[in-house]
Amino acid sequence: MAVTFKSLTEAGAHGKLSVLVDKLTPRIMGALLAVYEAKIVFQGFVWNNNSFDQEGVQLGKVLATRFLQAINVGSKSAETLEGAFLNQL
Repeated sequence: MAVTFKSLTEAGAHGKLSVLVDKLTPRIMGALLAVYEAKIVFQGFVWNNNSFDQEGVQLGKVLATRFLQAINVGSKSAETLEGAFLNQL
């Protein structure tokens, strides 16, 4: 208990979550994703912030779309961020 209290009260220290499993199965992976999602929802509630309606989420969607388009077209032009990344693969 002292370690937990210490990690929550010291400046710069953060609480940690460690999960050990014998084998990573689809069920375990789903459970881990559910725990992570619940953590994000709770943080948003505490900070009075909608965790799923942020500019960063929209930016991630835009960037993912650009990467998918670059992969589908096969563009490896180093002139774009996506092309430079694909050249590294």
